[in-house]
Amino acid sequence: MCFACTGNYETFLAWQVRPDWLMLASIGWQDWSEFGAVGVEIDSANPQSFSVEREYKYIWYLSLGLQHRINARLRWNAGIGYDSSAVDDRDRTLDNPMNETWRLATGFNYRPGDMEVDQQRRSTDVRTFGEYSNAALHIIAGGVV
Repeated sequence: MCFACTGNYETFLAWQVRPDWLMLASIGWQDWSEFGAVGVEIDSANPQSFSVEREYKYIWYLSLGLQHRINARLRWNAGIGYDSSAVDDRDRTLDNPMNETWRLATGFNYRPGDMEVDQQRRSTDVRTFGEYSNAALHIIAGGVV
């Protein structure tokens, strides 16, 4: 899959190893140089504006993951990912210390049931109805520097 309009390219792969196991992978790159010129404005009695070039470059990334479907409502996910740095060491700044990134994640998806929606607009008499899956999201995160 290609998103050429923004200089981003990404490919996703999924392989159903067994009915209850799915392997996932993605690889791609992004052209961060499009965001490298940062505009700065100073609002004062003598207003000034200028641009700072951050020397951003393209990055590439790779991720691998597993999904195990325990039953119809419960799924376990795990994965690892790597992003290269958007700046060279000599171009790293104090206010935006970018570097390569490793991510390791695990978690569960649980679907307790469907949420029904039946809504009618008073102003237009348009009725919308259907079902949504559970919309709860709970995240526990941590980081190492």
